[in-house]
Amino acid sequence: MSYEDAKFYEVRDPDALSLQSPGEALESFLEYAWRTGDGETYWPVLRREGPITVTGYSPVKVTDEWLKARIDCALSCFAETFGEEFGDPDDCEVTWQTVHVHELRDDIAPFVRKFVDNRAHVWRCNEDGRKTYSEAEVAELVGADVMGPNAKT
Repeated sequence: MSYEDAKFYEVRDPDALSLQSPGEALESFLEYAWRTGDGETYWPVLRREGPITVTGYSPVKVTDEWLKARIDCALSCFAETFGEEFGDPDDCEVTWQTVHVHELRDDIAPFVRKFVDNRAHVWRCNEDGRKTYSEAEVAELVGADVMGPNAKT
């Protein structure tokens, strides 16, 4: 994924990859760095902090290979447990469950994929890039209504 398509962390909640743009991330940083009072602006914070670097992220994609390997583990456990619980204790050969249970993988995989895609929350992320914003770029991205008047402090 590219930086332009990335998501960004909320400064106050670093576990929430919920911000949709660098401008939102910059605004979150400014609000966290200095809570302004009536008539105050973010310009002193921006001047104090200097250029601000924003990093974009995207959740790691759970690959089909990873899912199939986990399904194989679950099916192996099922086959072994089934054999211990219900199998012939004198049969040392590979039993039907060990041989045939892995045929289920291709049947189960679409259901597991659907679950992961629709219900699972992937926390691990890839860094999609960093960009450092100058004072002027921050002001442009965040907007004058957030920044307030540009009074030198």
